[in-house]
Amino acid sequence: MEMFSYVMVLASVIAGLAITQLLQCIAGMVQNPRESRPYWVHLVWIVYAFEYVALWWWYEWNFAKTAEWSFALYLFILVYAVVIYLMCAVLAPLGPKNFGAYYYSRRRWFLALAALASCSTSSTLCRKASRISSSWARITRSARSDSRSST
Repeated sequence: MEMFSYVMVLASVIAGLAITQLLQCIAGMVQNPRESRPYWVHLVWIVYAFEYVALWWWYEWNFAKTAEWSFALYLFILVYAVVIYLMCAVLAPLGPKNFGAYYYSRRRWFLALAALASCSTSSTLCRKASRISSSWARITRSARSDSRSST
C-alpha cells in the first residue's frame, strides 16, 4: 500500500464520521418533526459543513501526487480531518430539540472550529503556491540556461 492510500484511509474515515454526524442530525429532525424545532440559520450551516467535508475529501486527492511524505504532513492531514469532524459534531448534535437555542449556545465553538478549518485551507494553499513558484523558478532557470547554451 502506498503512503497516500495509507494516510487517506484514516482521513476518509474521519470525514465519513463527520458526514454521518450531519446526516444523523437531519434524520432526527425528519423522524421527529413534532419534537424538534429546526432553525434556518442552523440548517444553512449544516449544508455548508456538508459541502465543506465533501470538497475537502475531494481536494485531498491532490496529495496523491506528493512524492515525499513526512510525519508533519501526515499529522497536518489528520489534525485537519479531526478539526472538520469536531466542527460537524458541535454543529449537528443528536440530542437537542430546539436547534435555534442550541445554535446560539454553541455558535462560538462552531465558528472557532470553522475559522480554524479555513486557516488550515489557507495554509495548504500557500504551501502549494510556494511549491508552484519554486517549480516555476526552476523551469525558467533551466530555460534560460538552455537558450544560452544553444547560442
